[in-house]
Amino acid sequence: MSQSNFDIPYLEFLGLRSNPFPVTPDADDFFVSSTIEAVITELVHGIISRKGFFVLTGEVGVGKTTISRKILQTLTAEGVRTSLVFHSLLSKQGIIRQINKDFGIGESQEDDLDNELDHLNGFVLRENELGNNCAIIIDDAQNLTWDSLEVVRMISNLESNRDKLVQILLVGQPELLTKLNCDNMRQLKSRIVIQREVTTLSCRGLQKYIDFKLAAAGPGSFCTSVGGLKAIFKITKGNLRQINILMDRCLYLAYSKQDKKLSRQMVRIAARDCNLSASGRFRMAWLVPAVAAMVLFAVVSLNGLYKMPAIFKAVSVNVYSPSLPSARPQPVPATLCRLKLTTPDIPRAVSTFLQGYGLQEYSQRFWEGLVQGKVEQLKKEIYVTTGLQMVKFPVIPPEFNKKLDLLRIVGKNKTYFICFWKPTISIDEFHWHSEGPQILQLQHLLARQGYYSGVMDGIVGRRLLQAITDFQTDLHLPITGNPDQASIFILCNLGARKQDKKNQLTIGHPHGSAPALTIRRCESPENPVEEA
Repeated sequence: MSQSNFDIPYLEFLGLRSNPFPVTPDADDFFVSSTIEAVITELVHGIISRKGFFVLTGEVGVGKTTISRKILQTLTAEGVRTSLVFHSLLSKQGIIRQINKDFGIGESQEDDLDNELDHLNGFVLRENELGNNCAIIIDDAQNLTWDSLEVVRMISNLESNRDKLVQILLVGQPELLTKLNCDNMRQLKSRIVIQREVTTLSCRGLQKYIDFKLAAAGPGSFCTSVGGLKAIFKITKGNLRQINILMDRCLYLAYSKQDKKLSRQMVRIAARDCNLSASGRFRMAWLVPAVAAMVLFAVVSLNGLYKMPAIFKAVSVNVYSPSLPSARPQPVPATLCRLKLTTPDIPRAVSTFLQGYGLQEYSQRFWEGLVQGKVEQLKKEIYVTTGLQMVKFPVIPPEFNKKLDLLRIVGKNKTYFICFWKPTISIDEFHWHSEGPQILQLQHLLARQGYYSGVMDGIVGRRLLQAITDFQTDLHLPITGNPDQASIFILCNLGARKQDKKNQLTIGHPHGSAPALTIRRCESPENPVEEA
């Protein structure tokens, strides 16, 4: 046990080496949820790719500072020269001096902003000639004055003929966006390449977070309960800072009561001690009038005094069916069906589409899920039960210029395409320096298409991230920088990147039970939706 932990009485009792829930940022034992992982990966990739200017926002206590420290660690490990400004209330001269000091630029004796900028410009030019990248992270950026934001804009002007010489990441509360949306900041706002928001943990994410932090602190004997975890989520709403405060108090209560299990009662006592239970009382304050309003609304609706608005007016379904194995029923012609939400009948297009995959038993629930926009839970159930994964495309990639077995869904505001397949690769963790055989397989798939030319080491690095981004860009997929389901499907099914005179590609049948099929692009009809 370290000297700094001697004053924490519960550590020895619970068998922990360190405080699992410190209130200060903890980048060493850092919990990476899928959401945070995506944010870090995208921002690191953007900085290393020299895209210029980035903004990360989030409410108080969601972990922005910890994320910025983690990004800083990752960039430093990749050889990026970094500067971290955490005193955002400094003057404009103070901001630039702090940046220059972090970069190791000699301090000027003159209180001259132009000279300081000249020193910074000379430094980043020299680093660029050496092949080095420079990044500035400004925390609590919502506190920057207008003059300081103008300095940030001036720094963002530093660029060579091809690249941005310095990358800037502003990290702050939502008030930062309010400032950037002001008319006098439109030049700076126009330079934002990536803007992301850090959100609170879900109930499931909270459980994973607490388990992770307890495991990182030592083997320990403290255990949680479903009731205790639900109580924590109800009080904190997934806010990391409040979770840490509340859990630290719970561990102290466990020691004082000689009880090593997190219970609902323990959480309530801890919340009262930490003055966190007020949020619960506040919710009760508006609960009664809210329920009363709902009851009144229901009574008025039932008596026909108010007509419910049509939230979902129409859904259009169009099915495209290729030549199929003989065991599959004959496809229906491409037709357009318009049905109201209350229509119970399943379009023939939907039932035929599912029958081809042996999923006819899910027809009713699948159709209802499509109409209501709630098909995700059924999607998981189908995957667990049958191994078939549903893939959704916002558009059909241009390279697919022959028919693909797809169900096209045309709603009021969007059109997308659906198919099923049995995936041969599943990547659960994809962030900077994550590794494994699935990452190696991804490298081979991208190399086969001519996008990856790096070392086949099974490790996520700069070249792999760039390869995925380029692949998604060329195929007009959402550019996430991650191997999402649509990208994996296309990579696994496309043949080697060899095009004939007609620019055609070959794809294996998604079931693996038929020879390769040629694919033709499906064009969406004009004005596919009319109000019912």
